[in-house]
This record gives sequence, C-alpha cells and structure tokens, in this order.
Amino acid sequence: MTTTQTPSQNGDRNETGFQVLRRIHRPCHGELLAVDLVDECPCACLHCRHGRGKRSDSTPTSDRAVLNQLATEMDRRRLKGTRPAFVVMGSDSEPFVRSSRLQHLAVEALRILLDHHIGVSIETRGVIPDEAIEVMATHRRLVRVRVAVGSMDPEFARSWEEGTVDPDTRFFNIGRLKQAGIPVVCHLGPIIPFVNDGDGQFREVLAAAADYHLTRVTTEIMKTWPGINGVLSRHVPGVAPVIAAAYMDHSQMPPQPRNQPPIDVRQDIYDRIRSIARRYRLHVGLCRCADHELGTPPCNLGFGTTTRRTKQLGLFAAGQATKNRSRPSVQPDVAARSRTRRRTRDDK
Repeated sequence: MTTTQTPSQNGDRNETGFQVLRRIHRPCHGELLAVDLVDECPCACLHCRHGRGKRSDSTPTSDRAVLNQLATEMDRRRLKGTRPAFVVMGSDSEPFVRSSRLQHLAVEALRILLDHHIGVSIETRGVIPDEAIEVMATHRRLVRVRVAVGSMDPEFARSWEEGTVDPDTRFFNIGRLKQAGIPVVCHLGPIIPFVNDGDGQFREVLAAAADYHLTRVTTEIMKTWPGINGVLSRHVPGVAPVIAAAYMDHSQMPPQPRNQPPIDVRQDIYDRIRSIARRYRLHVGLCRCADHELGTPPCNLGFGTTTRRTKQLGLFAAGQATKNRSRPSVQPDVAARSRTRRRTRDDK
C-alpha cells in the first residue's frame, strides 16, 4: 500500500493518518492498546492474516514522526489519567525484523513506553537486539516476552515464516532474556493441522524449552482468515487442500468452513501437548484469546488480569468490602488523575 507524505514545517509531523497506537480486543482482557510501527508486517508469515505472504519493510511516515506520535500520545494519556496498564507489541507485526532501522525504531518505542511506566507485552519470532534487552532489563517488572516456535525444523520457518529467524536463534533469544532476568515464555504455535501437529514435533519444542529451564509454555492452533486459501494455494499448494479440510465443520450439511478446527480435534491436540509437557515438568497455558471455547485464564499475554482495585471513598462504611467488577485493560490511571486535580487546586 502506497501512502503520500506531505511535508510539514517541523518535518516530523504525521500527515498520513497512520496511528502508532490502535485499539484491539482480546477475549481475556477486553479492550487493549497495540503498538504498530509499520503499516504492514514485513515477515510474510503464511499463517498470519497480517502478513498474507507479502514482504514489506516500509513505514507510512518518518521514524521520527512515529516516535513523536507515540511520546505525545503517552503524555496526553498521562495528563488525562487514561494511561493503560500495558500495551501489546507484536500482535499485528513483528517488532524485531531483519532491518537495523526498524530494530532501532522498536528499541526507541520500547524506551518511550517503559520510561512512561507502561507495561509491554511482546511476541516475537525475530532477532532481539542487545540494546532492546538492555532497555527491557532496566524495567524487567514491566516487560513480558513470548517467543513463538512452531517447530524445531528450520524448513518450517523458511517456508511458513519467511522473514523470521530459525528455531535455534529463537531459543538463543530465550536464553539471553532469562539471563537478563526478563520474564519470558515459549509459545508453541501456531499449530497447523497436518503440518506441525505431530507428537514428535511437539516433543522437540517442549524438550528445548525444558533445556532452557522454562516452567511454562503457551500454545495455540492456527486460526484461518478470509483469503488464506488463496495464499496457501500459491505458496504451499501440496498441503493447502488438506489444511482446508481440517477446518470444515462436518456437523452441518453441507460442511461449512470454520476459523478453527472442530472442538474435538482441538481438544485432542491440546491433550497430546499436555501429556508430553508433563514429562518435562512444563505447564501448558491456553487462554481464551487462543481458544475462546477451551481456553481459561491466565492470559497468554503474560500480564494476567489487569483489573485495578480502587477505594470507594465516602460511599460505604469503613471496612465494608465491595465486589470489583472486571474492567477493560485500557483503564484510567487513578493516581495520575488525582495528581492533576491537586495541580488544578494549587493553581487556583
């Protein structure tokens, strides 16, 4: 997609309509904020609706404008008291791609978010630069990283995740993150029926996770999206019809396509993963974001629930307990709001 950038007086103003922060919805958390540093994901993963088998490493505006927009938005939310508990990086695009420029952009975006004391949940299949690990290590309590490994076979990464790195490099990233004290989990996924859903493939990934002294892995079966059959037919024509058949709901006549395999097929896959994981003393996490029918909390994003407990002043007697309802993750920052009120009173 080509966009036109109009020059501005400052030279860093975003004139393309590109938004660094956007709202997304996840079943476990409700409304979240996600960070997008590029217009399209450059990794061209065949299983991802954002990659769609295409390669691109362009941003719709200058790097400086992207960072300025992010910093300005964080300052605005801080003053209004609507600062999010955490944001997501890697939901729609790989944050650490094979581009020194985009890696530097991701590091600076991380620095801005963490300096504003905002948590960051990252999912990556790329090479994490040393500078990014240094930034995350200084705010390790605000960072959660999930490294996705669908198979230990390098051919899987080359054919299905062209712009990413090989599985050994991903586990090397896990080792570096653990050494720096940064919370990290291995994500076994996406699992694609008839491609990487064998017990031997599960065992290789889980054994590697145990070798790196992980105690928890997460998992997810690939969800389809409109147009995926065309992408798979172009890039992996031999296996595309078999995959499509696995996503047909045969309880209806004629069978109807679904975005996930039937529930009994998914349950069998999860049971086999859990059975193998127990041999390596690994806990398998499956949240509602990954499977809305079979998933349970805590969320695979790594932050668990983000509901904040606030005191009800003047409404109830002292010591009376109140039941807190679940709130979306994009919540008001109560402390920042009270500081704003104090400043207003002082100005008067």
